[in-house]
Amino acid sequence: MKRIIEAKNRGRWMAVLLGSALMHSLPCFAQNSAQVPDTQAPLAPLSVDEETAPDVPSSASSVLDLPQILNRVLSVNPSMESTQKDLLISEAQFNQARNAAILPSVKLRALGGVVPDVPEGSGPESNFPPVDTGFWDLGPFFQTRIEGFQPLYTFGKIKHLKEAARRGVEIKEHGVELARNQLIFETKRAYYGLSFLHSMKAFIEELQGRGQKARDLVENMIKQHGTEVTDIDLMRIDLFLAETERRMVELNNNLAFSQMVLKILMAMPRDEEFEIKDKNIVSQTSVQRLKSVEEYLEDAKDHRPEIAQISSGIELRDHLFRQKRAEFFPDIALGGFYNFGIAPNRQDVRSPFLVDDFNNSSGGGSLVLSQNLSFHMTKSRMDQAKAEYEKALADQKRAFQGIEIEVRNAHMQALSKYQAVESSRRALKHGRSWVLASTLNFGTGIAPPKDLLEAFVAYSTVKATYFETVFSFYMALASMSKAVGQEVTQLEY
Repeated sequence: MKRIIEAKNRGRWMAVLLGSALMHSLPCFAQNSAQVPDTQAPLAPLSVDEETAPDVPSSASSVLDLPQILNRVLSVNPSMESTQKDLLISEAQFNQARNAAILPSVKLRALGGVVPDVPEGSGPESNFPPVDTGFWDLGPFFQTRIEGFQPLYTFGKIKHLKEAARRGVEIKEHGVELARNQLIFETKRAYYGLSFLHSMKAFIEELQGRGQKARDLVENMIKQHGTEVTDIDLMRIDLFLAETERRMVELNNNLAFSQMVLKILMAMPRDEEFEIKDKNIVSQTSVQRLKSVEEYLEDAKDHRPEIAQISSGIELRDHLFRQKRAEFFPDIALGGFYNFGIAPNRQDVRSPFLVDDFNNSSGGGSLVLSQNLSFHMTKSRMDQAKAEYEKALADQKRAFQGIEIEVRNAHMQALSKYQAVESSRRALKHGRSWVLASTLNFGTGIAPPKDLLEAFVAYSTVKATYFETVFSFYMALASMSKAVGQEVTQLEY
């Protein structure tokens, strides 16, 4: 009888050990919100799992939260720099189009060299007598010519080119915002992924510690014959520990890679260490309220950079079409020139009937009318521009459809992922009840150890799924922000 009592006591100690391992890893459950939220219901922040939250990061390395990382990424990432340079290129093109209205063509040509000397008295006043010059009878000369062209009226060609270039600048400005939104989404994905991996690592480390203690106890109980545990129970624990070790190896590799991704995004030195502030995925701040999908569709029309880009693109194509149509009409302009030449060792012939290219000073101006008479080519170019304009209109309709689908899908995913988180919480609660019941049954001797281990493994799976579901929820919110074009959570950066 005494041995039986001792065996039962050892069984109860094992049950308490395994049960405490699970109860310490349970999150705090919200008791008041198990129903599916509608689009106007507030979404409460996810509760924090205090027991499985990782330790506070060491002060030896910098600790960065998500807003700090986002601000750093947006300030140094090459993607932003590249789009800024695209904007500068577009602004330079606009300046070219704007300046085309004022002296778009002014050319200066200057040249100099040597020319045979012509002495005085060799001109028309002496009836052009023969001049004998040799190799050494050479002198310097200098010539210059300035030409200018000023449009007066082009039937809208310059105006439409300038407006098209202005729309090009607007497209690049919205392109900067588009690149910014994409970079924010990628950074959130890396940050939330790293937070998820830290949460899983902390949970698996706890499982390993508790499981090892359980193994030591079971091993001692096997050595003391007469207990209810057997070598099979020890094998089950060893299998569980081996599986957790495999998961830990994968987690460590993924952690290192995710950490490196954030370093690359922030342009940090690869040997510089940092840690994220939110190592517990369930401690992130979520939205307080999701609006209706119709409200988000209206927000997308105002904030999605793609919509503004498309509108500017349509206007750009319209101005290019009008510019091509204006090519059927002539350009009216004012042209002028000035020539100057000097050759000191040559006679300066001053006669209105003779042209002396080496000694002269002349200029003039005139009204210019320029017309391209290849009307068949002009019409082809106009037809092409018109087709591109009409295509831009069709692309706008298609883009509106795509954006609406994206917003509706993101809204549905955000709601469904939130509901999945609530379901996962309930699964954790049921898993906790299962573990507690198995612990009591094992402690009283009415359930074998494998029942407790089965509950232990099942709860571990459920909690890992819970972390994955929370990660999916935050990524759904990130996708929602990207789809709408503005932040839908309380995140400020």
